[in-house]
Amino acid sequence: MKMVSTLALAAVLTLGVASPAMAQKRGQQEDPNAAPKLTVSAAFRKPAADAEKAFNAGDIPGADTALAQAEAVAKNDDEKYFAAFLRLRIEVRKQNREGIIKAADALIANPKTPQGHLPEYYFVRAQATFYSGKRADALPFLLKARELGRNDIDLPFMLAQIYGDAGKTDEAVTEMSRAIDLVKASGKTPEQNWYEWAFSRVYKSGDRTASAVWMMRIVKDFPTLANWHRMIALYRESANVAKVELGKREKMDLFRMMRATGALADQADYFNYAKAAIESGLPWEAVSVIDEGRKAGKVPANDADFARMYTGAQTAIRTDTPLETQLAQAKDGKETALVGDAFLSSGNYARALAVYDQALAKGGADANAINLHRGVALVGLGRKEEARAAFALVSGTPLGDIAKLWTVWLDLPALT
Repeated sequence: MKMVSTLALAAVLTLGVASPAMAQKRGQQEDPNAAPKLTVSAAFRKPAADAEKAFNAGDIPGADTALAQAEAVAKNDDEKYFAAFLRLRIEVRKQNREGIIKAADALIANPKTPQGHLPEYYFVRAQATFYSGKRADALPFLLKARELGRNDIDLPFMLAQIYGDAGKTDEAVTEMSRAIDLVKASGKTPEQNWYEWAFSRVYKSGDRTASAVWMMRIVKDFPTLANWHRMIALYRESANVAKVELGKREKMDLFRMMRATGALADQADYFNYAKAAIESGLPWEAVSVIDEGRKAGKVPANDADFARMYTGAQTAIRTDTPLETQLAQAKDGKETALVGDAFLSSGNYARALAVYDQALAKGGADANAINLHRGVALVGLGRKEEARAAFALVSGTPLGDIAKLWTVWLDLPALT
């Protein structure tokens, strides 16, 4: 993806410091950050004054011609400072990045340049270098500008891309996050592709927790069903650093979230969800999902593959040991939790909650999985605040990430 900042492309920079001549006229020379008092020769003064006058009048070609004459006779640091000062503004107006770089270098090196103006000149130098295609070369100038106090939105935006080019994912994502936060702090809305840029990098790295964080940022700031569906689907199919994919039950948890949020999009979603439910030993959910898909018009009533799954799931429900009997036979918390999962799958949320509480009391079960599923059951009962509390008890990856995604959804407006 080609990333382009929309915040700083009209010109490389609009420079705001006063000219040396004007600063002296206003008596600002006592300010250590004001333009310095300059001593210039008569040979330099006239063409320099003509250049400044032409520039202020908007006559850039005239300013360019006059300044070239002044530059030709500039001898001391004072004259070179003024020449570079005006040269930079002319090159900015011309949008000539090569000229901007040369003038900025001269100002950075000149002992007459006020220290308070250096952050601006380092930033100008970096920006012109970056947008001329030499992104890596801009890095030291950006870091120096930041060190000296510059905090433009475009600064972390450029750093993110430089670090991304170098394969430094952590640094790149941190800088893009800073850029997004600065845009939001300014009262504007960042572009979604900035988020996508960061998400794609952490996703490829196998960092599931970081992926979940960026997924949440995307759906919070751009809360659409399409985004929600895509983010859940990507996380469901993710692999971690060790190339390990999610387990069947964890994928089921994500299908279940997709269903609750209304993000099941098409026939493939319903088929994969029903298939995952059967493979996870939860045929009740397969039946109810297929029924929902048919009612929504997303599952053809006469589809042979769905019909086979549906019949098989119904047979499994009919021939299986009744859930209350399984509960009575459960030896420990782990087996009790599995019965709770079955009640959850069948839509009996109240009974599932009671059984999960029994599993926690017995011990030996995965408390994170139980609390995640307790939260889902509470969502099903419409008890959202209690669900939020249950999700807050879930930690680790991936269950903690999934719980956080549920919590984000609880806070979102209705998705469209």
